[in-house]
Amino acid sequence: MKTIPLRASSSQPARLPDCVGHRQAWRLVVSVLAGAVLLAVPAVTAAQQTSAPAHGDATSAEQPPVDPSTLSLEELLGIEVESVFGASKALQKITEAPASVTIVSADDIARFGWRTMADVLRNVRGFYTTSDRNYGYLGARGFQPPGDYNARILVTVDGLRQNDNVYDGALFDENFQLDLDEVERIEIIRGPSSSLYGSSAFFAVINVVTPSPARAANSVVVTGSAGSLGHRDARVRLRRHFKGGAALSLLGNVADRDGDASLYTPEYDTPETNNGISNGLDYMERRNVFGRLDFKGLLITGLYNSWLHGNPNGAYGSIYNRPASNREEHTMLFAAWERALGRGWTGVFRGGYDRYGYTGTYTFPGEDGTGEQTYLDNSRGQFWTGEAQFSRSFAGHQLTTGAEHRHNPQQDQYSFLGGSDTPYWSDRRSSSTTGLYVQDQWRLSSKVLVNGGLRLDHYPSFKDPLKPRVALILQPTATTTVKGIYGSAFRAPAAYERYYEIPGAWKARPDLRPEQVQTLEGIVEHYAGRRLRLSAGVYRLDVSDLIALVSDPDDESLVFYDNVEGVDASGVELEAEARWPSGVHGRVSYTYARTHSHGSREQLVNSPRHVGQALVSVPLGREFFFSVDLQALSRRFTIRREVLDGRVSPNLAVTGRVSDRGRLLFTIKNVTNARYFDPVGEDFIQDAAQQYGRVARLQFSWTF
Repeated sequence: MKTIPLRASSSQPARLPDCVGHRQAWRLVVSVLAGAVLLAVPAVTAAQQTSAPAHGDATSAEQPPVDPSTLSLEELLGIEVESVFGASKALQKITEAPASVTIVSADDIARFGWRTMADVLRNVRGFYTTSDRNYGYLGARGFQPPGDYNARILVTVDGLRQNDNVYDGALFDENFQLDLDEVERIEIIRGPSSSLYGSSAFFAVINVVTPSPARAANSVVVTGSAGSLGHRDARVRLRRHFKGGAALSLLGNVADRDGDASLYTPEYDTPETNNGISNGLDYMERRNVFGRLDFKGLLITGLYNSWLHGNPNGAYGSIYNRPASNREEHTMLFAAWERALGRGWTGVFRGGYDRYGYTGTYTFPGEDGTGEQTYLDNSRGQFWTGEAQFSRSFAGHQLTTGAEHRHNPQQDQYSFLGGSDTPYWSDRRSSSTTGLYVQDQWRLSSKVLVNGGLRLDHYPSFKDPLKPRVALILQPTATTTVKGIYGSAFRAPAAYERYYEIPGAWKARPDLRPEQVQTLEGIVEHYAGRRLRLSAGVYRLDVSDLIALVSDPDDESLVFYDNVEGVDASGVELEAEARWPSGVHGRVSYTYARTHSHGSREQLVNSPRHVGQALVSVPLGREFFFSVDLQALSRRFTIRREVLDGRVSPNLAVTGRVSDRGRLLFTIKNVTNARYFDPVGEDFIQDAAQQYGRVARLQFSWTF
């Protein structure tokens, strides 16, 4: 991904173009908060009209009296409380989970026409996404250093870790390993979760659950789409039941995009670099296959994902407007088996294999400063993982304990220069880690729940991290939950950060220490009637031993990763969500995040103080829905402390059935065609990368 051995120029960029002003972003934040009131009024009114029976209602009079304390929240209000698995590695109501949780369903994905994980997550409270037109990045609670490869967010699919074992990075954009057509729900679990998951569960865990083919009818679905920027894709999904109880789901997807035919970068506006215009370097190709087999408690999944993307921005000091691309491949196989073990114990056994490959292709000046030469940056990784988990309920306790072992037989990095068959440099590594964890959920009374967890991970190169998490969950009323949470997490330095080395340009740091974070969080969740859910939270986090790219004080041309000063952040998160029986769904959220480095007390780079989201989906009849989502970010600093103004990004979708077998989806991203920019990392001459304008797509599906 990743890094090329030549450092970008440190010359100051031209004045950054204005996009949407921060005053307009502020107006949206205000409208987001006002939207919560608009959602609340009809929801509470409906609840009042339906919850109190009419005087003299014969049916009500004939029913025997019921003790409200014996009823669940669902029984009291007739509403559905969503369940989450990833917060405790066991299915539980989100009101009882030791974290702030958001669930995104397959229905949400379909209604709003979201095609990438970035589409989903930019609409989730407390998150925002950016792009350098090379990779997509996810910010959480005001923290997203440009170019950090998303190593502080852990992603799992059906229990298998998706972060690779070289960069420890997670993918969220068009390169995400799984097609969203094969998603049942996405669980976003905020806060540190190393007490269960170990490394990388730093700011959040995102658990993607695929649907069981056993719950779907036999079918074949063919989907095709076309749109702006030369986009086209085709996918086929097969679901099949077999005698004996086995059920199979297969999905294959091919997608291509030409991208912007030309892209202007003012920092390269010289005759030698084509007057700042790159041509034909914004393309994308993706090939994806996913399969899932369910049989009598056994789950087997397999996945292959290949992604090729051109780089139009002259990254890493390469020659501008010359061939540049990144290719990533993932091949995964995963199995899980659950069974009763006797005496109240249940066992879950998981095992998986992941093979990862990356090749970056860039064009650099020749060794004598004239001509051109191709540079190939490569990494190859493999890991095997196995986990045994045991759980039991007794005397108000829900006990979960387990052990996880991961073996990395391959963590290789190497490169070739100028077409040579001899590596320009190389580093070959292997490693293993083992983690032991235990968690207990103890119900002290009908209104008090205590959740405590602890995990110990063994690493041969540094002190074993021991990470706790404790949550006190109070339910003072049947409709209100109050959570107080303390959590801690670590992120082990990636093989890339420790061992990447280029003589004279980049040096290795094998003695890097793990990053550490401690978080305190308070959450209030309230159901107002049958339709409206309200949430408010405050948090404070402290990060120490932060790993960042620095220059050698004795030779600024030499760079390396080091543990630098930490950062702290505090914030407030507010959300209101309503769903009506008519099919109307609305949600508004607002996050205030204040971030600082420990030393300078400066606001962090790419850290918006204000983030707002709003979405609404309205039925149009005949199973059609009109949906709008938008996100607002306040101003942000770039690496060179230039200011990017705030922006507002609205999108719309129309979807529905055109027949018993046919389904149509039409989407427009960036409806207003706003011109806006995102900060980029130190490997670029420019401070910010221009994002796509208005993009439309039409998709049609047919079921056989």
